[in-house]
Amino acid sequence: MADGLDQLFSQAVARHQQGDLSGAIGLYRLLLGLRPNLPALHINLGIALQNQRKLDEAADCFRQAIALDPLVSEAHNSLGCVLNAQGRPAEAMESLRRAQALAPHQGQPLNNLGNALRLLEKYDEAADAYRQAAALEPASPQPWCNLAAVLLETRDVDGAIAASRRALELDPAQPEAWNCLGNAYVQAERLSEAEEAFRQAPQSAEAGTNLAALLYDQERFEDAAAQAELVTAAHPGYVQAFNNLGNALMAQNKLTKAELAFRQGLALAPDDAHIRLNLSSVLLKQSLFDEGWEAYEARREVPWSPLLRRDYGLPAWDGSPLDGGGLLLHAEQGYGDCLQFCRFAPLLEMPVVLMVEPALKRLLADSFAPKIVVIARGEAVPVGLAAQAPLMSLPYLLGGGIPMAESYLKAENASVWRDRLAALPGRKIGLVWAGAPRPYSKIAHLLDKRRSIPLKSLESLGTIPGISWVSLQKSDAAGETVPGLQLIDWTAELGDFADTAALVAGLDLVISVDTSVAHLAAALGKPTWILSRFDGCWRWLQGRDDSPWYPSVRLFRQERQGDWDDVVERVKAALTA
Repeated sequence: MADGLDQLFSQAVARHQQGDLSGAIGLYRLLLGLRPNLPALHINLGIALQNQRKLDEAADCFRQAIALDPLVSEAHNSLGCVLNAQGRPAEAMESLRRAQALAPHQGQPLNNLGNALRLLEKYDEAADAYRQAAALEPASPQPWCNLAAVLLETRDVDGAIAASRRALELDPAQPEAWNCLGNAYVQAERLSEAEEAFRQAPQSAEAGTNLAALLYDQERFEDAAAQAELVTAAHPGYVQAFNNLGNALMAQNKLTKAELAFRQGLALAPDDAHIRLNLSSVLLKQSLFDEGWEAYEARREVPWSPLLRRDYGLPAWDGSPLDGGGLLLHAEQGYGDCLQFCRFAPLLEMPVVLMVEPALKRLLADSFAPKIVVIARGEAVPVGLAAQAPLMSLPYLLGGGIPMAESYLKAENASVWRDRLAALPGRKIGLVWAGAPRPYSKIAHLLDKRRSIPLKSLESLGTIPGISWVSLQKSDAAGETVPGLQLIDWTAELGDFADTAALVAGLDLVISVDTSVAHLAAALGKPTWILSRFDGCWRWLQGRDDSPWYPSVRLFRQERQGDWDDVVERVKAALTA
């Protein structure tokens, strides 16, 4: 270029390096108007546009550079980076392999190739590409950071820790390496080390958000909220931080603030189903049912939802008349959810087939026959149905309130327990102290830890005279005992929920944590006392000890996070009143 153009080019590069992208882009475009055939100008303009997230325009610039000179490795490498960012890793891989072939001694194309392979879930090949990139550029921490991340995805925790540490040897202030190291320590359950690693990257939105999540998982909810607020203040466009903030506030029952946090997240990412689902919990807890049920439909869109794979070959029902066709309702989530929401099925003015888990089939068939056909999951779906809907979508689809009823389930074989229960002295009270731990789901597992009570904490109930305590406890906690609380345990004879319903029907009262037996007893119309964690489930609303879902329910809520002793004392007082 002539001297004047060289000076203009230098100014453009200086502005680019100073972060004045708009100024740099203007100068690059001016230069291209004078020298349209210089690949370097197209590449620099493309990089500036890429930094502005104008990916389509950036890709066009790189392609123009390649058209002018197909042998410029940097153009192929930059195009590959943009294609990765556009979610087109297969095309990116082709560009990056070309860039690597043109510059076999440069590590950057191999590092970016590893990114494309990782997006394609070719983790072993990605790891090899990162290792080759690290060998070619031994002073660069980036390939080691990326290697650590891909090793985490393959559960090679030791390898991820080693790679993260190698990156930190090269650059002790590298935030990505500290974040990867923290994630590796989380997987290794070395939580104090994970916390320290995340704290070493205070300017990183990702590390800060992961720290907030770690604090949340440890039930340090105030600390989690404070950490998430730091991230949202420093990185107001980082969506996940608002989700974490909302969750931490919701766990403290700060519902108005939690709602605001989720809405701020949705303002940034309106299509984020995870945040919308979390918002639904806040809305429903506040009895904001119309918007709450609509937001709750987001559970059908989150990536882990089984509903994404359950349409049974039928179109989704939108709530409109089916003109004589039948509707398949399929149960979802846990047993308690099905027991609570099956009440809507008899309200439908159409033929209904209700698909439930096998353990619920007999109970619901006995309760709803002949109006509703009940089948077990795995059985053939009857022919001739017109549409399908998840059971818990009915409040939204029907657009109504909560249909409250004294009881809507039946215990057909209650007489089989009559003599044995009659032989017990005093009041007969059923007891459930733990839910299913569900280790396959971190969210569900952590919730179960908060909703379940150690049986030892209930031992003092045994000092109340005139009560026969009947265990209704199933799952992992079944069979637990404590010396001071004598439990009659017939649960080995309970094969399904119809059997449990028959036993519950003969009791005077059921006392249960928030699990399926509580829903069963309440749906049978049995007096039911539910022991609820501090951040109780949305279905129990907020600030009340009764339930619009079940007239026979009385709620005993924790008044402080994790404090069951006060709950037990209030239960004892109620039992002796």
